Amino acid sequence: MKNRTFKTMITTTFLVVSSIVIFSCSEIEYGTNDIDSWPGSAIYELQHPCMLHTDADFEFIKERYAAGEEPWKTAYDNLIKDKYTNPATRKAQPVEEVTRDNYHNTLGIDALMAYQQALAWKLTDEDKYAEGTVEILNQWAQVCKKWISRDSNGKENNGTVLLGYQAYAIANAAELVRDYPGWQPEDFKAFQNWMKDLVYPFCYKWLTEHFGDSPAMTWCSWDTPAILSMMSVGILCDDSDMIDYAINYFKNGAGPGSIKYAVVDMHEDPAGKVQGRNLAQGQEVGRDQGHATINVPMYGAIAQTAYNIGVDLFAYDNNKILAICEYTAKFNIDPSDVDIDMPFTPIMTRDGLHSNVAPDGRGQMRPGWEIIYNHYAVKKGLNAPYSLKCAEKIRPENTLEEMEKGKVNGYKDQVGCGTLMFYRGAAIAIPDN
Repeated sequence: MKNRTFKTMITTTFLVVSSIVIFSCSEIEYGTNDIDSWPGSAIYELQHPCMLHTDADFEFIKERYAAGEEPWKTAYDNLIKDKYTNPATRKAQPVEEVTRDNYHNTLGIDALMAYQQALAWKLTDEDKYAEGTVEILNQWAQVCKKWISRDSNGKENNGTVLLGYQAYAIANAAELVRDYPGWQPEDFKAFQNWMKDLVYPFCYKWLTEHFGDSPAMTWCSWDTPAILSMMSVGILCDDSDMIDYAINYFKNGAGPGSIKYAVVDMHEDPAGKVQGRNLAQGQEVGRDQGHATINVPMYGAIAQTAYNIGVDLFAYDNNKILAICEYTAKFNIDPSDVDIDMPFTPIMTRDGLHSNVAPDGRGQMRPGWEIIYNHYAVKKGLNAPYSLKCAEKIRPENTLEEMEKGKVNGYKDQVGCGTLMFYRGAAIAIPDN
């Protein structure tokens, strides 16, 4: 069948009566946020910096760069020469009210600028980068007072889409320069309060109420940034309650960002490269690939952040994050493969019935694959053939300027520089089958 984009394998029961086709589909029984029933605090330790990166990471990268080793040398050089890493390129452009109309060109750029400049400070020890980061952070804490999340009809909607994707990036920047002597203690405290007073309540309200929507009628890509940003704010502010809530929501929450609801069904790989029922069909793969692929860097960052405080979400529920990523990667590695065999279970969503993997946006390569591949394949020695292909395809992962030039989809919605920060070498060879 040369005229089709892909093949699907659908587990359904068909009954044809008077030209009507009735079939069964996945109807995930979403839970409730019964916080009182959630387990107690996780065991973790905050040794700052400890969000996406630790001091040990920077020492490792410095050693690789000093030895001229690749791909670290190229990735390091790309970071330093990126125009947004240079504090002289652009001053912070905070706004009093962040809206869906202005966040990409204000907070979206400033958060990633602050993040890249903070990375550069940790790697070079040049104060100009820390000073640039601090200026951005102070400006936003002083000027921005409100996030506005309303649709055209005036109803509150998924505000974490315009908040969570940038909030975790700017929180990471603050975490990296928190010990910079030039950041005055009162200004650091003001930034912590800004994150607690503005970011945390928005994330909490979304995850507990979903702004009045049934959790089943929301998307995984709306939950994941709220989980990640809440955890990041908790670490920045040494607030165990925020951290506990975010980790517990990942495990037990009511919405599709919770790992038990993020997966529609588990499948075997028709190609045999992934053994057993270890391809996890994510909630949004039938929507489009732009949204399906954003969940890869989100889950990677959630797990990496938790891992750096001693909580292994990578391994949770039999490495379920890897299973989601392998399914997503399999479909997006080669858009020209029109006969790819993708198992799929139909699911009812807020957009209606999804009956196959959506071809829209197929082949998008967002940054984030290095976290997944390097943790599972390099660190743990697990088989991750499809994630490997995605990581190889975009290595080294882009900086902000490179993503902007390359028109990477939603390029301000996730941090870049993944190869520089997460690549740890080749994995042990594992047979495909």
